[in-house]
Amino acid sequence: MKTIYYLSGLPRAGNTLLSSILNQNPKINTTAYSYLNSLISSCVSFYKKSSTAENFPDQKSFDNAMSSMIQSYYKDWSGDIIIQRTQSGLFNELEIIDKYLNQDFKCIVLVRDIYDVIASYVKLWKENPKFFLNNDSHSFPSDESKIKYLMDRSSIIKAALECIYNLYYGWYDKCLFIQYNDLVNNTEKQIKKIYDFLGIEPFEHFYKN
Repeated sequence: MKTIYYLSGLPRAGNTLLSSILNQNPKINTTAYSYLNSLISSCVSFYKKSSTAENFPDQKSFDNAMSSMIQSYYKDWSGDIIIQRTQSGLFNELEIIDKYLNQDFKCIVLVRDIYDVIASYVKLWKENPKFFLNNDSHSFPSDESKIKYLMDRSSIIKAALECIYNLYYGWYDKCLFIQYNDLVNNTEKQIKKIYDFLGIEPFEHFYKN
């Protein structure tokens, strides 16, 4: 049985850096951004709207199937510990985790000054002509229009901020909040904090490449 933990927080806050370091440990698989909880949420939504389920309700069997989906999804992954990257603090995600995880919930949350996040995006699209916001000059003719899009109510930044808010004010004791500057400037110390928080046996990581 895999042990499932979560990685959440703002984009451009060290997610890729942290994942690449943790994945040096053969016992850990840190995922790319995962759609698994969204998949389960879609199944739940379908079940609720299904006329068959309405005529022949079997909530317990359905819940059993959803609970087993998480373990089944990662069955062939090599590590014993899965750190699933997702916006776990959004209410629909929290409902799925709370109902179907069947393990203690623990989440690493990466945070960064919002102005630095925007500045990082600006640097990204200026240095990468193929960045997706550069591919639609009609919709995003200027830096200002790109920034407005990133800060829109439906954007990934808005979702991340909502996620952090919910985790901080509702699930704080189950989360480890890590500042981006601490992660990049004192990486080894932050990795040790993560291991201590998750209760994982220490592993000697390398940080120079």
